[in-house]
Amino acid sequence: MSPTRFIISKVCDHTLLVQPESKARPIVLDCGANRGRFAEWAANTLGAHVYSFEADPTLASEMPRNDYVTVINAAIADRDGSVTLYKSDNLDASSFFGPQSSSAFQVASRSIDSFVQEKRIPAIDLIKIDIEGWELPVLETLSASVINSTKQITCEFHDFLDRGQIPRIRRIISNFQDRGWFVVNMAIRTYGDVLFINQSLLPLTFLQRARICIHKYASAVMRVYGRL
Repeated sequence: MSPTRFIISKVCDHTLLVQPESKARPIVLDCGANRGRFAEWAANTLGAHVYSFEADPTLASEMPRNDYVTVINAAIADRDGSVTLYKSDNLDASSFFGPQSSSAFQVASRSIDSFVQEKRIPAIDLIKIDIEGWELPVLETLSASVINSTKQITCEFHDFLDRGQIPRIRRIISNFQDRGWFVVNMAIRTYGDVLFINQSLLPLTFLQRARICIHKYASAVMRVYGRL
């Protein structure tokens, strides 16, 4: 398999690789869709079919819908059923971390595995994960079949809210690396933007991997320079 040609993009604070020569319609799982900006980008820029999961019913009802964006009012978790969402007065700040939130209520939950089986999705081009505290159990319980059939994952971990997450985050990264994935934390001080690339489906050369790492530090320098 020849090396992947790609463009490094950052969308809604998530870094990912875009393949400019891709002809097929990509399948994207947008886990934690919020107001739908990432889903709109993936549908319009990648031509993807996007399954957008948003736990908050108010946000889900306001999300744009079109032929290529399917909105599911449910939380992505490690199981089907329900989970507790702690709702903030600021809808963008609602999460599964309780102490900072003003009220709590139950929302439907789906696991990625059961959803993929239900929809008979054979392969996933991208999973974007920004699910406010459920990312650890979700990644820890993904089946081998889903992991092996997924090209890339971009994940925001929430260690900035709970530093106790860091050992688990490092174990998750190590487990993916043991499976042959290339994993790079694109953030500097936290694990807020981690890119996982399945090299059996998106093969990268040493120089391409180095390019991604250089992009990380160059972007950080530009952010600092922009504040001066």
